[in-house]
Amino acid sequence: MLLSLNRRSLLVLLCLAVVLLAVRLVDTKPVREVQALGFDLMQGIAPGDGGESAFAVVEIGAASLERNGPWPWRRDRLGALISRLWDAGARVVVVDLLLDTPDRYSAEGIIEEVIGDLDRQGSATLSSVLAGLEHPDRTLSAALRQGPSVLATAISRDETWDDPAGLPSLRTEAVIPPQVPRFGGVQTAITPLRAAAAAEGAINLLPEEDMVVRRAPLFFVAGDLVHPALPVAALIGAGRDVVLRGEPGAPPSLWIDGAARHTDATGAVWLDFGRRAQVPVIEAAALEDGPMTAIDGRIVVLGLNVAGLSQPVRLADGTLASAPKVIAAIGDALEKGSTLTRPRILVSIEVIALVVGMAGLSALWLIAVPWIATSGTVLLAVGWVSMAAIARASNGLVVDAALPVLLWTLFVVGVAGLRAAVLWEQRGQLVGELQSRTEAAEAANDAKTRFLREMHHDLRTPLNAVLGFSDLLSRTGARHPSEADTTRYASAIRTSGSHILKLTERALQAAEVTSDKAAPQPELVELGEALLQAAEITLGNRRRTAELSLRIGNDKRFVHVDPTYFLEAVLNLLDNAMVHAEGTETVTLATEILPGGRVA
Repeated sequence: MLLSLNRRSLLVLLCLAVVLLAVRLVDTKPVREVQALGFDLMQGIAPGDGGESAFAVVEIGAASLERNGPWPWRRDRLGALISRLWDAGARVVVVDLLLDTPDRYSAEGIIEEVIGDLDRQGSATLSSVLAGLEHPDRTLSAALRQGPSVLATAISRDETWDDPAGLPSLRTEAVIPPQVPRFGGVQTAITPLRAAAAAEGAINLLPEEDMVVRRAPLFFVAGDLVHPALPVAALIGAGRDVVLRGEPGAPPSLWIDGAARHTDATGAVWLDFGRRAQVPVIEAAALEDGPMTAIDGRIVVLGLNVAGLSQPVRLADGTLASAPKVIAAIGDALEKGSTLTRPRILVSIEVIALVVGMAGLSALWLIAVPWIATSGTVLLAVGWVSMAAIARASNGLVVDAALPVLLWTLFVVGVAGLRAAVLWEQRGQLVGELQSRTEAAEAANDAKTRFLREMHHDLRTPLNAVLGFSDLLSRTGARHPSEADTTRYASAIRTSGSHILKLTERALQAAEVTSDKAAPQPELVELGEALLQAAEITLGNRRRTAELSLRIGNDKRFVHVDPTYFLEAVLNLLDNAMVHAEGTETVTLATEILPGGRVA
């Protein structure tokens, strides 16, 4: 059914579209949550498959602690583990452990914590023996120097600078956007270990508001320092040419060996954590049982995965993963150039599709029948999600799969409500019009009933006169009327018939103007003659039982009346008098001249 929308409805529709478009453009928390929901949906529909990974993970888990003792281990034991990684053919060793304090189990530590009192009492021989032991940190440093190794740092909100002059800075040829988070300082490993490492990178993953890691920062800004994240540092340690480039006003890009990895305005990339399934994971204790071919030629991330000692990371597909595995997945995505991107052209397409979709849905809901509008809404939503899944699987694009569908749904609800309001308003108008027509029909029916009742009353007297005089004329024998009576009876019949004809004409006229009565047409009427006509008609009425007496003066008087209505009124007056008079009584029809020339 076509709807004629008024200006108010169109204004409401336009305001609703503007509000929903503003919701899409403003980066509020609810908008981010819905967009995150869409990203998680795409992770579940089309998980990535990056093939064989360039990274491997060695986890210090419960089995390793059971075999080698509780955590923290002595640094010389950790160094021995790293040496086994080099022996297994690791290309780079990335230590996902923050070694910011000296080994508590060093000789100096034992002297200070255990036998400090004994030493002060003169036990110089034992102190000399302990001081001659190999320092665990020196053992770990030696292990790190066996190949390109990468150490972990941590970005801190506090202004904590262990060695600002020696901190690694990412090679930068870009203006850092203001949206990139700023931090107070960087917490690093102790100096002897840093001297043995080829690169350093921050382990911070910065989960989003719902504590899910969907994007990973590639660099951090602390003061004037642009510090790389640990996965970027792993590639630097592997000898890749890494530089940060970008134009003013645009998000920077991380270039690796001449190929760009685009970031968003905060310096982060959307990551396909589905590819973590291709990253081999090895328990550290298994390295003691024999060589591991899965390590050969790979960048190895070494870290903890023990409940209570390390915090698992919740990913976009709803699963939990250890921090070393997440670091390896990020590094593998960067190394292969398979990070997910949201280019500006894609964002523009989403906005255009949102506007066009709202216009199309409003046309369907306001003009088409409801089932077509419902089908169009469902098809649009399914088509958009399907397109997002195809783009996600084929091109590595991050398409906002949930927010447009939600805004379309809200718009459809608003349009449907507006349509219902317009229909309700039209219903009210139709009900009012129907009620008016019903009242008019009832009034017309009442008028018809009243008209028929009055016509029956008006026609009854002249018809009875016609019948009565006709009976008199039809008598034979001795009762046959004389010639003079016949002439008088015929005149009365003619008068009654003429009156019936005029009443009929007036009835037709009244029907034509849809009124109870036709308008009177006054003229000068001789009073005596009109009264004599009424008397003749009354005398011919077969129902008459009383006598009729006339007292009408001989002088002619004229009255200005409608002849038909006047005769009808006098006949009704005489008929009523005859009906209510006793059979022996006489009904007198008389005239009287009143003061002022009026006639009664």
